[in-house]
Amino acid sequence: MVVSTYRSSAANNILSVIAFLGIFELVSFFVIQVATSRNAIIVGLVLAFIVSPALAVFIQLMRHLKIELTDTEIRFLRMGRPFRVIPFANHHFTSYIHTIRYQFVIPVEYRYLRVLYPDGTTKDHYCSSFSKNTYHRFISEILQLSGQYVKALPSGDVQDLPAANEAPELPFGGAQYSFPKEALRKTLHSEFLRNTILLSFTILLIPAAILTPIVMGIPSMNHTRTIGLFAIISAVVLATIVFSMRLSYAKKISIIPETIRITENSIKIDEQIFHLSQIYRVEMTPLVTFPNPNAVRTLLRKMTITGTEGRKEYLLGHYARIKKCVEFKDYGALVFSINAMLRNAGKAVVFLQQ
Repeated sequence: MVVSTYRSSAANNILSVIAFLGIFELVSFFVIQVATSRNAIIVGLVLAFIVSPALAVFIQLMRHLKIELTDTEIRFLRMGRPFRVIPFANHHFTSYIHTIRYQFVIPVEYRYLRVLYPDGTTKDHYCSSFSKNTYHRFISEILQLSGQYVKALPSGDVQDLPAANEAPELPFGGAQYSFPKEALRKTLHSEFLRNTILLSFTILLIPAAILTPIVMGIPSMNHTRTIGLFAIISAVVLATIVFSMRLSYAKKISIIPETIRITENSIKIDEQIFHLSQIYRVEMTPLVTFPNPNAVRTLLRKMTITGTEGRKEYLLGHYARIKKCVEFKDYGALVFSINAMLRNAGKAVVFLQQ
């Protein structure tokens, strides 16, 4: 029986199609610009309006991934057909995220499911176009279905951590924590502006690097239309990416808490109250982690609460204690308090996989 189904993000799919289409269209219109015969122009038009869109859509269909989780196995499907099945029995699962900075500016995360097979081999299976939220929920559910979930534990060396049932009790009257919301908002805003400027420079530099040898190599040709075409495509690509970044920034700002209060039977975050009886699961970023050094400035701690009213996510600062990062110093105490509250219902915090 299928327990859950996970799919590639629709937004990521659309952006991928636009990116592929943009590359193919550049090639097609260049063919049209340098064409010297009617047949060559026709070839360019066919490439631009028929072959390029079809090829971009086909590539994205091949990249689109659907994963089904059952009680006993994981099924990878493409175009409705399973191409990989991994049973939970005798297999060990972890997450693996590889970050590459293209042009030393644009960070792109590649998310994988890392599987240790019974014969001792380890393979990384790419979770194509999974959003961060989808990926974290996917990994968390696999760990639970396979019996490998990790309960929240106090801060310190991993090997020295006591069992969750030995953690301290919640103080009488509960505990309240104040989060530096404004500091994190300013940091994220500065990061958004910095990335926008660097991205703009990079996207404008690429067509300039392509056009320069063309213009210099064929000085007798009128390149006005070519330059104008590249300028329009660059502007569209830049506007699309910046708009996506702006949406991501706005979402992050909207889920930063200011006050968190924990009692024996509820969690109150600003004006939102989650009663213990209505909470299915609380997931939090691990206390001890070893993030990629290139991503340490942008890696954020998160908390997600899943209950009868749906799923809510909150940002709780950065991992690093370095300049331009906002660390929530009471994060470990917050994990303790939430875990103590959940223990009243026989539950425990589950660590998100990074």
